[in-house]
Amino acid sequence: MVARILTRFMRLPFPVRAGLGGLVATLGFVAIAYLGLARVPAFYRQALEQDAQRARQAGQELGSRATVLWSAVRRFGPWQAQFTSEQINGYLAVDLVANPRQGIVDEFRDPRVAIRRDRLLVGFRWQARGISTVSSVELGVYLVEPNVVACRIFAARAGSLPIPLNRLLDAFRRWAAHMEIPLHWAQADGDPVALITLPAGNSDDRQIWLERLELVDGQVHLAGHTRPTVAASGPGRQRPDQAGPTGRVGMKAKRQRR
Repeated sequence: MVARILTRFMRLPFPVRAGLGGLVATLGFVAIAYLGLARVPAFYRQALEQDAQRARQAGQELGSRATVLWSAVRRFGPWQAQFTSEQINGYLAVDLVANPRQGIVDEFRDPRVAIRRDRLLVGFRWQARGISTVSSVELGVYLVEPNVVACRIFAARAGSLPIPLNRLLDAFRRWAAHMEIPLHWAQADGDPVALITLPAGNSDDRQIWLERLELVDGQVHLAGHTRPTVAASGPGRQRPDQAGPTGRVGMKAKRQRR
């Protein structure tokens, strides 16, 4: 049967064969692209399957820990905290939905996260220009110095297909502008790295310094100090930012504002 079809196909005039071949190739490419876009990352699917009651409880746990952390950082001395990916997803599933104005990129919906070893996986539904898919981003998140967080972008995908990073980088810029957080860009072995500078605080007598940010399977570990300002503590007191970098740098290019 197949041989007979091929024989008849080869008897067609060359222009007809070329046109049919091009049509078949185009349809094949469209089918592959559709299947690629339709793929949902396993971590995202699992996060969406989180029970509604458990998600609400996990979100409340995150809120309680965040309240305790905020109370600690308002006092002088060291502080630390841990948050789980389950708690973060509970917040994203319940509180973020209840407060949609917190979303700053309209076409990004239903964000969820996973922490695998030292990598942060972020997934979200993306819809624009008639295309709807689940996109994901693989990030390395670490400190390069106190209060300076580096987000290294290893990969970005729509379904299983790689996507250009321009739109993602633009989303980073809009988020930073929305939060009024200084954002610079660098590179590490060809990967774009967003450098986010956290404010030390707006108090005249104290400054908040994040000195540890670590991703460990399913958890985020934070630690730092709240210290008097130089004026409050007197001359000769060294601030964390005067002590030099404490984290990984690994970036060849100088910081560039974009």
